[in-house]
Amino acid sequence: MPQKLPDKLLRWLYQVLQPEYHNPVLCYQDVSLVLMCFPYFRVRTSVYTMQHGENRLMVKLYGPVDLQAGKNITSLSSNEHLSPSCVDFTIWIPFEYPEAPPIVYVKNSDDRQKNGDKALSEYTIIPNNYCDPSGRFYHPFLSNWTKQFGSDTSNSTIKPQNNRLLLLTQLLLRCLKEHPPFLHRVAPSPITSSNSSSSTNDAPPLPQKPSNGHKPKAKNSAEIVDSVVAPKFAKIKLMDDQVQLSKFHNSKGPPPLLPANPSTTQMVENIRKTLNEKIQTELLEEIPLKEIIQMQNDLLSVTESDINAASYLTYYEAKIVQRKRLLSSKLEEMKDLHKKLDADIEQVLPKFDECLIAETPVFNQLYTLVTKSEAMTDLLYHLEKLHAGGKIKFDKYLQVARRLAREQCLCKQHINKLSDICGLDQG
Repeated sequence: MPQKLPDKLLRWLYQVLQPEYHNPVLCYQDVSLVLMCFPYFRVRTSVYTMQHGENRLMVKLYGPVDLQAGKNITSLSSNEHLSPSCVDFTIWIPFEYPEAPPIVYVKNSDDRQKNGDKALSEYTIIPNNYCDPSGRFYHPFLSNWTKQFGSDTSNSTIKPQNNRLLLLTQLLLRCLKEHPPFLHRVAPSPITSSNSSSSTNDAPPLPQKPSNGHKPKAKNSAEIVDSVVAPKFAKIKLMDDQVQLSKFHNSKGPPPLLPANPSTTQMVENIRKTLNEKIQTELLEEIPLKEIIQMQNDLLSVTESDINAASYLTYYEAKIVQRKRLLSSKLEEMKDLHKKLDADIEQVLPKFDECLIAETPVFNQLYTLVTKSEAMTDLLYHLEKLHAGGKIKFDKYLQVARRLAREQCLCKQHINKLSDICGLDQG
């Protein structure tokens, strides 16, 4: 069941997406939907080096997945112990999203490795149809991403369960469980002190001292590096388990870490300063926090109403049956009414002439004169309204009104004469 996200997290997510992302609103909606559906996922920003060498500060989703079939991780806390079969995945969201597809990697958990979890040594990554040796995830869904979702600009016509990033996440978890890219290895036997001592003697021999005052010919720096690194690299590739354990028995200790790249560190620092300046000067004054929270709540409500597809379809099937019953009853009522109208027409048509045609020509003439008099009365009424509204000038109104009044007076005199002839009551 989707869970509501904290307002502080939503505010932070909306802020970090604004400066560089081409469609920050769409990225915000997709990432927040995945976080609601998978509560144990995490989100943060980190530097990612593109294939052409450019460093970008991008948003990433990451979390653990259990490779053992039938097991799911529903929640995760900082003190909770993960199974040895759990591995981490990272989904990088590029600046061009959704025109460009996300970048997905799978690897062992760095946190457990730092905490000394020896169970990690039992698993090593191997390439398969979905992962390469570096742990990058491939799938036809990602290959067709740009063609299928590259033109999307909003989620107004997309149901939450059909969201592009949610479908990718579900596909990733299913592929990792069905085709795990990690191979279970048997732990090697403990290494004796003789092996550890021999490993220390594997270093290249020292050069001979110069004789007769002649200095030895200096070797090329590349040859020296190859002579030192090549045998060790081959030994690491063929005896990975022994090298992993020999680190704890080597008297000289592990080799020192390489220093950080100063250009990369300076670039990250410049990006961080630029983002902070933009947030302070522009974003904090322009971010519609109420609209964002309302949008998130609406998205959550829609997700909760559509998450159960079976009940959703059952509800509409019942509505359709109800509408069909109502339509059938209305059709029956319409048929009955049609029958009644037919019966009434059959009764009225034979007497239709009796209602319109009088018994004598005098009465027909009387009907015509009365109708004409009533029509003149209506015409005078509407003519007065047009004059009051300013549609007709006064001289024109007076001319037409006098002519109509004269005709109506003559018509009424004629009606009175015919009434006397027929012996009708004039009242």
